[in-house]
Amino acid sequence: RVLACGITFLGSGDIEGWKDKDTRDDFSAGDMAVTMSYGQKMNEKMLIGANARFIHQRIKDNTAVGASVDMGVLCSTKVKGLMVGAVLRNLGTKMKFDDKADSLPLEIKGGISFELPKMLCVLDVTMPTDNKLRINTGVEYHLIPRLSLRAGYGSNNDIDHGLSAGIGFNTEGLQFDYAYVPYGDVDNTHRVSVGKRF
Repeated sequence: RVLACGITFLGSGDIEGWKDKDTRDDFSAGDMAVTMSYGQKMNEKMLIGANARFIHQRIKDNTAVGASVDMGVLCSTKVKGLMVGAVLRNLGTKMKFDDKADSLPLEIKGGISFELPKMLCVLDVTMPTDNKLRINTGVEYHLIPRLSLRAGYGSNNDIDHGLSAGIGFNTEGLQFDYAYVPYGDVDNTHRVSVGKRF
């Protein structure tokens, strides 16, 4: 069994705004999600997992809060190194700004991974209820036992499509991950995570 928690934050910095043609009114926006995760090995071939997530969004002085869950399963196959999985994401409440409420983007995902010596190759297909089907693929190469190089590509996404890159480093149970991801009009993003295994 595995328990985990994480915090995700995205901030915009100052955004130029105007009350009228003569009065400037800059503002900022930000999203935060706090996630608790649980995973369990059911047998030699199957693992299951779930996330419970609290979400807070802010645009200027307006805020919205919500909650969602993800559920997934991962199975090994008869082919050595090949695994398949499926996930249902963002099943939860609506996010309400003022009097307008919007549903979270419900998604069904399916994916495969194939492990080679020093390399992991992955491919997943995302079927969102509010957008086009997306395909994502990536490769992780273990340069040395504790250092990994990563590259990926995502298609048909309005925001974070195209090429991305990253690195991962672990030592004494501490995991550090960094990713560089283009993010449309928001510009490029830098994503950093640190994890500790107990």
